[in-house]
Amino acid sequence: MQQYLRPSSFLRRLSTRSVTSSPPVDPTLRRIPGFAYTVEHAYDDVDLANLPSVVLIHGGPGSHADFRYISGEFAALRSQIPVPSLIRVDLRGYGSSLPMLETPSAANLAKALLDGLEATEGDGPYVLVGHSLGAHVALEAARQRPEVVAGLGFVAPVCLSHHYGVRPFFVNRFAGKYSTHALLGPLIRAAIDFFYTQFGFPASIRLEEKVYTHRRVAELDWDAARSIAETNDKPWFLAYPRDDHLIEPTIYEEMADVLGTSRGEGQVVVFDKGGHNIQKSQSYAIVQSLLEFYDLHWRK
Repeated sequence: MQQYLRPSSFLRRLSTRSVTSSPPVDPTLRRIPGFAYTVEHAYDDVDLANLPSVVLIHGGPGSHADFRYISGEFAALRSQIPVPSLIRVDLRGYGSSLPMLETPSAANLAKALLDGLEATEGDGPYVLVGHSLGAHVALEAARQRPEVVAGLGFVAPVCLSHHYGVRPFFVNRFAGKYSTHALLGPLIRAAIDFFYTQFGFPASIRLEEKVYTHRRVAELDWDAARSIAETNDKPWFLAYPRDDHLIEPTIYEEMADVLGTSRGEGQVVVFDKGGHNIQKSQSYAIVQSLLEFYDLHWRK
């Protein structure tokens, strides 16, 4: 029988300060048409050969480089203890995974991701870990190919309800849908550029990538994500900060509740500080917790 404790009973409070103990790592980017990724294999551990690889899925705007600090922690540990293979991807339309999709929905991005993984790394199994918007891609991938997805991880995820960063959602959906309109497009694109700057995204991000991300936001299917979470039967891991300027703690807590009533066994890690990009600011603690989660379910 699956046992579940409510968040107030099982939240594990980790570091209240940002910790990055190892330098970031940038493995060689591998490419096939429409899919770019990095992979760090667990070469020296026979016991890990048939266990799930961990796949890191970025949000938006973003790329595989968003996980370079997590990759650094894995690299530091690899010389000391057996750790699973780590795959970092550029979702279709980002980084070197071009061209962009005409409709960048979570379902379409998940299909492109699964096709890319199958063509390069085989049929898995995989533990899919999504940051921010990448969470919906991970959920969709689990729905589409449950046989290759062994588990799910969510790091500061876009959850199951409208959060501060996308409200009012009808405005953001309109902006995403009409960002390429002949007459309205230029004005909307300028507004999107301003919006992302106000929310602290780097000025170096190309406008085309910001617009593509907003089109992705417009395609979010909240009901579908909730349905997948409610019926989830896979082990899951959720890490989030309390000081996220884009997503309120109550939104994260709701996702923990929904996942907690599913058939999958879960683990939640909460940080007092770290901001939305905790995959960078809290990389050490996240990797330690993620590996504990991995050992519990797959390397027993």
